[in-house]
Amino acid sequence: MNNLTREQTKAIKLEADNHRDDDGHNYITYKTDVVSALCDMALGYLDVMPRPIEEAPKDGTFFYGWHRVWNCWIAVKLYENSWIEKTLCTQWPYDAFTHFIPLSSLPKATP
Repeated sequence: MNNLTREQTKAIKLEADNHRDDDGHNYITYKTDVVSALCDMALGYLDVMPRPIEEAPKDGTFFYGWHRVWNCWIAVKLYENSWIEKTLCTQWPYDAFTHFIPLSSLPKATP
């Protein structure tokens, strides 16, 4: 079984979302609605899956990076040729992290 990339999944969802008949109640619409919902679930799953650090945002957006020595998630962003921690106090070398996930991916703490 081959895994679909995020881009392939988005393309399938876009095709399913745009494949509508005028009345919106026929069998084809039902199938495309199911495909669209499955793509939404898959994209949500992909958001929490760690991706290679090479794919991390380079636009100054903070994300969680997996530190290869400390074995924990640290909120960082690209700063020149290195990563800087969200507190802006610690700068890490570029190869200090192996994977990343968006900040919104980890569950929120509840009181």
